[in-house]
Amino acid sequence: MGAEADRFGWSVAAITVGAVAVLAVAGPAVGARPAVPLTWLLFVGSSVHVASTVALFSFDDVRRHARARPARYVAAPGALLASTVASWLVLPAHGRALLLFAFFGWQLWHYQKQNLGLASLATSAARMPSLRPVERRCITAAGICGVLALVADPAVLQIVDWRPPALLATPALVLSRVGLGLSVAAATALTARRWATASTTASAAAVYLVSVAFPIPLVLSHAPYAAIGGMTLAHGLQYLLLVAHVVAGPPSRRNAYPLLARHIAVLTLVVAAAGVLSLLSHLHGATHTPGRVLFGGYLAMVMTHFVVDAGLWRLREDFPRRWLTQRIPRLLGVTTG
Repeated sequence: MGAEADRFGWSVAAITVGAVAVLAVAGPAVGARPAVPLTWLLFVGSSVHVASTVALFSFDDVRRHARARPARYVAAPGALLASTVASWLVLPAHGRALLLFAFFGWQLWHYQKQNLGLASLATSAARMPSLRPVERRCITAAGICGVLALVADPAVLQIVDWRPPALLATPALVLSRVGLGLSVAAATALTARRWATASTTASAAAVYLVSVAFPIPLVLSHAPYAAIGGMTLAHGLQYLLLVAHVVAGPPSRRNAYPLLARHIAVLTLVVAAAGVLSLLSHLHGATHTPGRVLFGGYLAMVMTHFVVDAGLWRLREDFPRRWLTQRIPRLLGVTTG
């Protein structure tokens, strides 16, 4: 149990820090295109990670759960699709810029919710006491600081034309930096206290601290790829690691039935869906009606990923707790035979 918990924790910490470092070092200048290897890496961390949600629906239990809750898994995606496409068609350029900015703000919040889940998983996998409310609030506060940094400097996204007035941007930037600094300092003190009482492990502590510090690139850098690209890549690789654990299942079940053909089929579908998402994502500047419709559909699909994830990974709800306990028991601190 200890070795597996450590592998998971160190994997999360390594891919998070590594992704941020790669984009900080190898990210191109403003207006330049990334090198081909970096382009493919970003494709995996962005489009493939969103499309990999499809892999979760290869399980009968998940499909039954979704059918029993049409409001979240049918009505909400349908409403997002209709409203986003309609908005992208009828809104003027300024309105579309504000909609796109709101989308990215939600995306950053989604990133930090995943970080909170990863920190909780790393702690439970190590069989340590659960994160306390104050520890969870440090991660949440850091996420809010990331959103404030985006408010202060939306130019870092490169595709959002909206710019805040100075009366909004300056306080937002100050609050983001002060708030994140306080969050990191508090998280460090809380981790030191856990360490002193032997209620954490090195790998679990690393995941927790990385989760709190996650928005640092966006708060401190104005370079697009260093500020937002590394976070996007890190989030995507984190998610793919989680999905891989779920799809593989516990060791006791991995050889229970033929898996290779099923995994190949699911992977093929995920990569095909990712290719479509990647193509649609480049239509943000389209002026013709078909292009606007397709890009609105792209935004709706990514937002559907946010909504679906919130339903399938929320452990305080009955189905995610039961299903994930079956698929990743050791990461939830459950003993298996």
